[in-house]
Amino acid sequence: KQPPEPRLRLRLRLRIRLRLRLRLRLRLRLVSLFSTILVVTLSVLGFIYFSNARDILLKSKVGELRLITNLKAQQLNGYFDGLKQRAGFFQENMNLKKNLPVLVQFFDDPQSPEYRQAENALDVQLQKLINQREFFDLLLMGLDGKVVYHVNKSYHPWILGQKWDDPKGKAFEEGQIDIYFSEIFTSGAEPEEYLMPITAPVYDSEGRLAGVMALEVNMSTAYDLIRNTEGLGVTGETLLCRREGGYAIVLHPLKYDSGAAFKRKFYYSGPKAFPIRESSQGRAGAGVAALDYRGEPVIAGWRPIYIGSHLLGLVNKIDQKEAFETIHQLQKIFLIMLFIILPLSVGIVLVNAVAITDPIEKLTRAVSAVSKGAMDARVENIETNDEIADLARMFNQMTENLQKTTVRRDELLKEVDQRRHAQEAARKSSGELARSVKDLERFNQAAVGRENRMIELKRLVNELSKELGRKPPYDLSFLEPIEKKS
Repeated sequence: KQPPEPRLRLRLRLRIRLRLRLRLRLRLRLVSLFSTILVVTLSVLGFIYFSNARDILLKSKVGELRLITNLKAQQLNGYFDGLKQRAGFFQENMNLKKNLPVLVQFFDDPQSPEYRQAENALDVQLQKLINQREFFDLLLMGLDGKVVYHVNKSYHPWILGQKWDDPKGKAFEEGQIDIYFSEIFTSGAEPEEYLMPITAPVYDSEGRLAGVMALEVNMSTAYDLIRNTEGLGVTGETLLCRREGGYAIVLHPLKYDSGAAFKRKFYYSGPKAFPIRESSQGRAGAGVAALDYRGEPVIAGWRPIYIGSHLLGLVNKIDQKEAFETIHQLQKIFLIMLFIILPLSVGIVLVNAVAITDPIEKLTRAVSAVSKGAMDARVENIETNDEIADLARMFNQMTENLQKTTVRRDELLKEVDQRRHAQEAARKSSGELARSVKDLERFNQAAVGRENRMIELKRLVNELSKELGRKPPYDLSFLEPIEKKS
């Protein structure tokens, strides 16, 4: 067992803790209630606001990406239409019509005056027209597919006399019919160069097919259009792709993968690069795409474009993180404001809670004092003018009335007590008087009996004296009226 003193200390500590809990309970409830209401209200309003803002921003970004994709498609289509016009210009060049048959005829003897004259005539004109920024080379082939002339002698000096065609083996054959855009492919040189041949038939001055012209287009100009990320922010980029059987391949280096050209594949059954898979199959659209080739959530716009008879997919995308950066910034500002407003609000609520609970605590202490019999207890220093102050004043009036009633009750009890004491004293005196009366009665009875016996004795003595002839010694004449009455 614990000694008495430690047990008293333990009880005292428990009582203090209990009082503190009781005092803080209402205050904490008020603070918790208003803080919860504030946080929930701000959270709900913030959620609604940011959800609506996100939807509005998403629609705006989707619309922008759709517009940018259409503009890029128009730029690329305009660029390739310009290439087609250039090919048509070379196709109708009279210098080619005149000299290609000569080159084909005298190719076996390149030192002959006829071949040299035709070659020089073409060099003078075509070397001014062929810009390596736009074209790697212009080649002329006979109907057997062998190259009989090319402008850029340093590009591939070994090409003369060799058969030329694109990797698919279609460019020469299609070029005998009409202007034909071949597919884009890499030259395999270091550094890698990306080119797209355009072939077209060349007719002599009499309208007979003399050979085929091939323009090896330098795709850097087109790729500059693709790499232009104006309107796409920091993370945005444009992708050009084409279908290859069960997958799509990218036709140029990517912003985040410089070695992706003709190597990175996107299978149509895979989870990533939905816009690439859609656009390369001839479908257009815009919206939130799950993941790009990096596995990053993006917003994209996509559509197909046609270069000649070839279907390509065009995609413009931007990371969702960047697209919603404005929302994220607003959310950060909202959270900062929330962290500032919440303590201030809690402080204001706490001040008001103290203003509410202090009078209640004073009232509680006064009620506790009254319950212990202190009828002079009053609620002091209530400076507010609210319902609690009214309650305190009514309590003070009640205790004052109770005090007056108690005083009157005490006086009445005192008077009752005095009367009770007086009655008890009277009852005690009555008892003593009754005993005295009884004693007197007994004494009287004893005295009367003695007196009667004395009278009888005196009467007997008087009679004996008469008989002896003597004078009666006792005068009993006072008994005669009594005896007569009886």
